[in-house]
Amino acid sequence: IGIFLWFTPAISATSEKSASAIASLNAGTAAIQSGRALEAIDYFNTAIESNALSAEGAALAYHHRGIAHQKLGLAGHAVADYTNAIWQGGLPEAVLPRSYYNRAVAYAQMGQQDRAERDYDKAIELAPDYAAAYHNRANLRRHLGNHSASIEDYSRALELGMGQQEHLTYFGRALSQNALGNRPASLEDTSRALALNPDFDTARKALAEWSGGEQAPALAAVAPPAAMLADPIVTASIAPPSTNVQ
Repeated sequence: IGIFLWFTPAISATSEKSASAIASLNAGTAAIQSGRALEAIDYFNTAIESNALSAEGAALAYHHRGIAHQKLGLAGHAVADYTNAIWQGGLPEAVLPRSYYNRAVAYAQMGQQDRAERDYDKAIELAPDYAAAYHNRANLRRHLGNHSASIEDYSRALELGMGQQEHLTYFGRALSQNALGNRPASLEDTSRALALNPDFDTARKALAEWSGGEQAPALAAVAPPAAMLADPIVTASIAPPSTNVQ
């Protein structure tokens, strides 16, 4: 599932050293936007090691480098970067919840589900309309067997709007409904998922099994492939600092 990139204008500087650091930060941002994660990391390393960025600039450099590491599948490195970004205390209000969200994704990839859930909680606390955070927390709770809580989260995500991923949210809720023995609700949600995405083969197979009067299949038997529902939705942020960074 793709990464969302959030842009703001490039920044200016008031000294030669800060100008060089900001140029590296902006170049790293551009590299991520172009899919060049390794190159981006080199730029962010240069910006961070310069010690010439403001608190906001340094926090964003760590946040952006975390995204680059996450794109490369380096969850541990990503966690360290997002943690540093948060600790800097300079992240813009729109980016801070995404740092917690992205770190939650990385923690989940590392099997640290408790930490992942706490970070999803924090992301939702900071941004109560963060639909993808509700969806991912629902996935996590469903995998842990907390189906009642996962249904609540899926429902909230749907209320807020999941856009093109809405079929995944409906089917996730269907899986939890089925696990609780609520067959009519699971069939309804699966039908909605298929109406939104007629090519959703896993949902089609689940609908055929569940509507055939057979015993409810085990969760693993109908779980979507990893690339569809088991993996979290990623909504990383790329945002250069504002023009007051020095």
